Amino acid sequence: MKPHSRIPAMVLAIGLTCLSACTLLPEDEPARPGTGFQIEMQEIQRPDILSREGPAARSSSQSGGMWGVVSGLRTSEQVLVENTENGKTVSIPLYSGPTGGGGIILRLSRSAADELGIEDDPVPIRMTAVRIEPQLIQP
Repeated sequence: MKPHSRIPAMVLAIGLTCLSACTLLPEDEPARPGTGFQIEMQEIQRPDILSREGPAARSSSQSGGMWGVVSGLRTSEQVLVENTENGKTVSIPLYSGPTGGGGIILRLSRSAADELGIEDDPVPIRMTAVRIEPQLIQP
């Protein structure tokens, strides 16, 4: 037998050994659900990446979906937008583009504006970048 032909057999043997070592409970003891740690993916605010405050306005565009546009954004971001007048929030993708001027820092799709309760007049908002990150949940 050539030396390199034994490699698959050795890998299989090591793998089976590792799998047999993964048994933590005796065979007669059933696993108890909910007794271990759990990992949950959560949206975490990251103001160190992006954080802005100012007036937001509804887009006149007929484009559907939930989105926002700001000027000068280097890369697309996921942001949490809060209407600071009524406390409503929405998580949306944010893209770079024209906001229409007039001091508007964020132009929102109609769907996103509806979720935030923004009608025709600009409303003060706070937006913060968010990331989906794993969080350890203790029992």
